[in-house]
Amino acid sequence: METSLGLLIRFTFGTMFLAAGASKLSDLGEFADAIRLYRIIPGVTAGAVAKLVAVTEVVLGIVLILGAGIPFAAAIGSVLLVVFAIAMGVNLIRGRQIPCGCKRESEPIQIKHILRNVVSVAALLFLASIPVHQWAVDALIEPRLLSFP
Repeated sequence: METSLGLLIRFTFGTMFLAAGASKLSDLGEFADAIRLYRIIPGVTAGAVAKLVAVTEVVLGIVLILGAGIPFAAAIGSVLLVVFAIAMGVNLIRGRQIPCGCKRESEPIQIKHILRNVVSVAALLFLASIPVHQWAVDALIEPRLLSFP
């Protein structure tokens, strides 16, 4: 069974992704502008990328809170966080002082944002590696949890 720590990680990151995605969806233009500031992708694609990221975060949040497809959701969440960390790192190396884009009126990117993502990825990978909790949708479909003595 998933540990209490695993349950805490699942609900924490589920809530975080859901809130972050909903916030971005509420003002996709602002989020697209934040993406453009990073100068990592062509500016004309920023709107589509903003929508894709925001919707992905909402779906990840819901999936993690419900506990459905936990390893897959944790992997996708980890990929998102690694991509964000790389984009921040590239801009720090370039010496650019741009807003993080993590939330409205965010502070300029700093090494602490990258470190936060690294720790978050470690937590999500831990979550993906442990058995599911009885309070997860995954527990309903995992055969060994459904077997009776």
